[in-house]
Amino acid sequence: MRAQAPPIRTRSPAGLLALAGASLAIVAAVARPAQAVQVVYTAGGVLGAGTAGDAIRLNGSTVRITLFADTTDAPVSTSSAPGSTQARFHPSSGLLEFTNRPAGSPDLAIGYTPDLVTANEFAPSLAPDAFSIAPGSTQGVTGGTFLVPGFGVAFLDGSFFPGIGAAALPLFTAADLAPGVTLDGVFTDVPRASTYPLSGAFLSVAIVPEPATALLLALGLAALAARRRHALRHRSA
Repeated sequence: MRAQAPPIRTRSPAGLLALAGASLAIVAAVARPAQAVQVVYTAGGVLGAGTAGDAIRLNGSTVRITLFADTTDAPVSTSSAPGSTQARFHPSSGLLEFTNRPAGSPDLAIGYTPDLVTANEFAPSLAPDAFSIAPGSTQGVTGGTFLVPGFGVAFLDGSFFPGIGAAALPLFTAADLAPGVTLDGVFTDVPRASTYPLSGAFLSVAIVPEPATALLLALGLAALAARRRHALRHRSA
């Protein structure tokens, strides 16, 4: 008489799910340091009428600056004064966009990577800690040079940045900021000496969703499904 093989023990669905979750947590911890956060800074508003005409058709258009960086990036330069330390960072990539242009003109998108600047203020300075996108310029806005102002925000917390050294790139919400966004310069079509006022200025930051997170979740669910199919086959054998 043939001896029967001992039954194969299978995990419950809840146990499999817990196992998959634990595996995902381990892989995620190995894949990326906890402190590294990919972020995107955005700034912009709505342009008014050009002071010397609108040859490049920007009147009433929406302008948006998008800059990608990592909160663990090292500054490219620092500077200090009594009560203040500034640090400048270079984004990994960026874009300057003009949408809703007049007369049916197509949207414009131009590579643009101005510096990101943190200002850590401490005694004897009375200024608040601050963050800004530095002013810059581009070529290719339908020809010629186009000047782009800087966008800046101040923090309500007088010690938003710790210590007195160079501050890292920040994460913040609207609740952390003093009212208003300051502009350093003005949008200018240089060849035609036409400037464009800006209304509704904003500056914000968001965490960039990581493709790796979605991939790890998909792998974990696939492993869970495979284990369940394996268990069902042995139950029906």
